[in-house]
Amino acid sequence: MCKNSVYLVKKPSFIHNPSTLDENQIGMTVELGLVFKTLCKLFHKLIHSIFCLYKKLISAFTRYPQSLLLLLLSIKLNIINKNQLNGVPK
Repeated sequence: MCKNSVYLVKKPSFIHNPSTLDENQIGMTVELGLVFKTLCKLFHKLIHSIFCLYKKLISAFTRYPQSLLLLLLSIKLNIINKNQLNGVPK
């Protein structure tokens, strides 16, 4: 019996069970998890900063609505001036 157990331990062929995870698969899974977590944090910061920018703009222009009107008027005049310089009719 002892000889059989030693023979089985020294047997060179190893049968890989596909339902188990080896160290490389675990490492790749952990790396992909970290990349996914980093991307989620990046998108969260990006979305949060865009939302805060919109919130600040809305609060600024509702507090001072004349500044919004002046901004829109200056944009409109700038477009009209560019069109007149290029010779585009109204």
